[in-house]
Amino acid sequence: MDTHANLTRDGGSPPGLPFAAAVHPTQFSDLWNGVSVHGRAELALAAAVLEGAAEDVVKYRNARRRSHQRMYWEAYEWMESSDRHWPFSFLNICDCLRLSPAALRARLLGSVPSAQSEAA
Repeated sequence: MDTHANLTRDGGSPPGLPFAAAVHPTQFSDLWNGVSVHGRAELALAAAVLEGAAEDVVKYRNARRRSHQRMYWEAYEWMESSDRHWPFSFLNICDCLRLSPAALRARLLGSVPSAQSEAA
């Protein structure tokens, strides 16, 4: 189950982002739909969020330290999420940057077993 989706639906914030509850996806509708002329900073931020998660997935895939394993799984779960309620969800960022979520997942996550299949 997606932690981010549950927290944002209940009005809370994703872990480590206490301000996120004050931001709603409709506030970013112009940016997500490519309408905003002044959205360069927002696009750079969206790209940086995606880049950070991609680095964590690649760098910590076979990590031994707990903190690195946690970073890997947080990035992995974020990329696997189908949540669209949070403005900086994986799917919203892919839409904003006009990237294919399926292609990114295939390239970055490869054949890594999902957390759901491990729990079964």
